[in-house]
Amino acid sequence: MAPSTAPSTAPAAAPAGLPTLGGAAWLVADEKRFIEYLIEHVTEAGDNKNFKASTFRGAADHLELTRTRGGPKTAKSCEQKYCTLQKLWGLVNIIMGVSGWSWSDKDGIKVTLAMESSWDDWVRVNADVKRFHNKGWLFYDLMLPLKPEKAKGSNVFCPSLPSAECQKSQSPNWDYVKIDESFAQGDDSNKGDAGSGTGDDNVEGGE
Repeated sequence: MAPSTAPSTAPAAAPAGLPTLGGAAWLVADEKRFIEYLIEHVTEAGDNKNFKASTFRGAADHLELTRTRGGPKTAKSCEQKYCTLQKLWGLVNIIMGVSGWSWSDKDGIKVTLAMESSWDDWVRVNADVKRFHNKGWLFYDLMLPLKPEKAKGSNVFCPSLPSAECQKSQSPNWDYVKIDESFAQGDDSNKGDAGSGTGDDNVEGGE
């Protein structure tokens, strides 16, 4: 009988000398490989670029082959990481569209005296943006292929306007409610994400 050519469903083997349990470490290189994997499998997502669990399981196995630190990543932690990356993309996209603000992938946003008030207003409403103060994010352009094709709009805080006058963002319509809940609940895969894509390595809590 000829050997089976069906793809294996077994999880990737853990690299020698690394733990098989415990919190996963998301290095910047891991995040880059993860995004590239999703782009390669973008046809598995719908127009809104939401992937199924099977894609995240495949991503976890793919990342396992090059793991150098921490415990193994899982489908759940990959899905949560994707939510984090989506939110970071959305925040950067909004920053880039604010008149008078200047964005750099390397240095983030340099807060000048002229914009200090509007910046502080935004930080009070969305503390996650603090990570971009003089610290950039490397993956804005890389993630463009994952931008949803059908925008529905999402109410967000607009730094240049009073909160009562906020308009719908032109950023892609990922599920911001789900993403915000992910941050608010302190999902393990979001711990340490202040350094996501900035050159800082971050290690998750146990899963």
